Amino acid sequence: MRIWTRMVSYPPEVFVSGGEVPIGKTSPPRFYGVYTEAVVSSARRDSSITVRRGEKGIVDNVVVTETNEGYKLVKVKVRELRIPELGDKFASRHGQKGVMGMMIPMQDMPFTEDGITPDIIVNPHALPSRMTVGQLLESMAGKVAALRGGVMIDATPFEGVTEEELRDLLIRSGFRWDGKEVMYSGLMGGRRLEADVFIGVVYYQKLHHMVADKIHARARVPYRY
Repeated sequence: MRIWTRMVSYPPEVFVSGGEVPIGKTSPPRFYGVYTEAVVSSARRDSSITVRRGEKGIVDNVVVTETNEGYKLVKVKVRELRIPELGDKFASRHGQKGVMGMMIPMQDMPFTEDGITPDIIVNPHALPSRMTVGQLLESMAGKVAALRGGVMIDATPFEGVTEEELRDLLIRSGFRWDGKEVMYSGLMGGRRLEADVFIGVVYYQKLHHMVADKIHARARVPYRY
């Protein structure tokens, strides 16, 4: 005897928050072998899936299908717009990951002669220790592609464009061959920084480890003095 699980779901672009039911579901009793279908239908229990406490978002996509056994399957994808905060984790495509330790107002950030301020400041010691030379090549290639506009450049290490070609393209674009630029301090009244700073365009992505999720997953634990 096959008993279908009754489900109902929210449509896309609907806001949901903690305690709401994106998937309404009822299930038959756990052991229904000795019951008749009429008894099972009257004794169904509520097994709805609710949004966890403290979470919220907008229904992005709803998939309604069947499993290999013929049972109804509903999946609801919820998205949430978040602003980066202290403690959030980011990483480049070269495995160069890090946690945001400080947020500085734009007017206090260092800026180039063209008035461009960087989005991320990375400790230079991270590159030789993890040996992510490909990130340097990607930043130079991204800089060239941004300057030339609409030019596709393959920054894959040991393939695609060579370092000599990138240097030549940077010089032709009016920059130094090594990707370094003169920068000025926003905190010290626009004073020129003593060191030349390597600056480029790198793709960074958000990782799953976020403070907004971790803060709800921590509880008090016993401790000893």
